[in-house]
Amino acid sequence: MSLLLALLLDALFGEPPSRLHPVVWMGRYLAWAWARVRGLWSGAFYWALGALLFTLPALLLDLLLRPLAWGWALLGLLLKPLFSLRMLLLEVFEVEKALGEGLEAARRRLARIVSRNTADLSEEEVREAALESSRRTSRIAW
Repeated sequence: MSLLLALLLDALFGEPPSRLHPVVWMGRYLAWAWARVRGLWSGAFYWALGALLFTLPALLLDLLLRPLAWGWALLGLLLKPLFSLRMLLLEVFEVEKALGEGLEAARRRLARIVSRNTADLSEEEVREAALESSRRTSRIAW
């Protein structure tokens, strides 16, 4: 039920402000940690630290809230910010719209949702990358 509530809230309301968004916090952590990685062992350390920082609070909240009568609703509210499905689908539409303006505009828009270099992608590759990003996220969400 928590998962369904989170998906419904995502569809209805979209994203919370950046300062309250756990995905933004994760991105900031990754940017901070990546600058400090100096090889395999330090990379493994920062990966484990990130996993601990973001999963431990979630596990503790799950253990505390699940037994409560309305715990599923509270978990759904807390889980919602981890879904960015609505935002991702809007970004994919914006990539398609940007293709109408030109390939460079579409590449810049695509770079917002993929981690790969978009500078040399063809129009077809831009479209495929945007669609693949939305497909992967949709599969994870459902």
